[in-house]
Amino acid sequence: MQTELCAILEQINSVDVDRIWKGLNSLEAFLESLSPAVRKYHRSGIVTNKLASFRALQENFQYNVASGLLKTYSLLASSSQTINDIYFAKANFLFSGLLLIHPESRLLFGNEQNMALILSFLDPESGSCKENLGVSFVSLLIHILIKNVRNMRLFEKNNGCQILIHHLNVNPVEVSRNQDGGSVTKDQSTLHFKVIEFLILYLSDESELLALPNNAGVHGVSVREKADLFRPKFSGIDDLIESLNDLNSLRSAPYLG
Repeated sequence: MQTELCAILEQINSVDVDRIWKGLNSLEAFLESLSPAVRKYHRSGIVTNKLASFRALQENFQYNVASGLLKTYSLLASSSQTINDIYFAKANFLFSGLLLIHPESRLLFGNEQNMALILSFLDPESGSCKENLGVSFVSLLIHILIKNVRNMRLFEKNNGCQILIHHLNVNPVEVSRNQDGGSVTKDQSTLHFKVIEFLILYLSDESELLALPNNAGVHGVSVREKADLFRPKFSGIDDLIESLNDLNSLRSAPYLG
């Protein structure tokens, strides 16, 4: 397994984008090979030797795939070659899966530079912004922040709230003026739903999360304080929170049909 991971990391950290693509495909095949072990763990709590070996190797920086993927984003963003969006979409998909298999890799986003890197792909004022990949990057953010209050604080510190809410503010009619209105409006609608999904996660009480061992020593923030972070660019945040609360109430209500 060490040899296989080293080969993958060497490819995804290459300056040659074709080698990066090959490495991403190899990583996808590797993670798929872990799927039976992951399913077995979720069904019975049994950790197979293969899954245990992979998790152990992820504690070693030399074999840590998450660190390698972070470097991949930097290489793609700075490449002089034209990079197809599918590179970023696949990297996001694989990173999300990796964080589910090895949640401890979320600790990498306790580093401000790493958090800023991912947010740059959603920041309209950044040269790295990937507007048409908004759904993919917001989905990755959900996987980065889930159950990790420390990462939430870094997200806030890096202006994540105002960067994210931009994608809820964008008017599909305005976006589609110079493009095909039907597809853009549909894409924007999908992005809106993904942002709402993120907000359901983020705009929640942190009491239970703060009791988790990985959040020890992290200061909590109230829902009201979180709302204030959105207010400068989204004055309707209070109405949105009320709507989200109503939605959560409906989801938790017993079925009486």
